[in-house]
Amino acid sequence: MDLFAELGEKPWSVTAVSLDNEIRRLELVEQAISKSDVEIIPAILEHNDVGNVSDIDEL
Repeated sequence: MDLFAELGEKPWSVTAVSLDNEIRRLELVEQAISKSDVEIIPAILEHNDVGNVSDIDEL
């Protein structure tokens, strides 16, 4: 919750918080799909430090 910003005079504010890099998680899921390796998707979804995974081959 400390990552939320007060809107104040700004035209925008952070409205979502994640403890990990959820965009990276989505990129890895897309990579798995493009390589037809859908069996790895559960491991991607459950990984607790996905922001530091550079490629699905690391899983």
